[in-house]
Amino acid sequence: MKKIIVEEFIKATNSRNWKKVLSLTHSNFIRHSSSIPNEIQGNHSLVEFHKNELKTFPDLDEKIEFLIEENDLVAARIKFTGTQKGKLGKLAPSNKILSASFNCFFKIVDNKISDTWVEYDNLNGLMQLGHINSDLI
Repeated sequence: MKKIIVEEFIKATNSRNWKKVLSLTHSNFIRHSSSIPNEIQGNHSLVEFHKNELKTFPDLDEKIEFLIEENDLVAARIKFTGTQKGKLGKLAPSNKILSASFNCFFKIVDNKISDTWVEYDNLNGLMQLGHINSDLI
């Protein structure tokens, strides 16, 4: 079942087991997103992205809310929780907790993740962290 590969990937990411993350993804892996960075190419670049994300959210944790598998795709709703202890781009640490769900689609080829499509509600996240005042909207 392809869902197990996704579960193992999230578990490896949460435990910072980068060797396992690399073994679960193709070397030419691509992460697609409308959020910055828009595209990550290569599984080593993905690991570097996650390591940098941990500089911002050192207590980062992701929990799978649900998975749906169809053919070579797995759709996931994932809950992200983390305290912003580091800079977020040019934004100073807020020391506030971000708790938000996001959608991710995983393409599995030859029992490894070849692509992901990830979409976040960035506006909600920036509001939770205190970087955008909801009165402005």
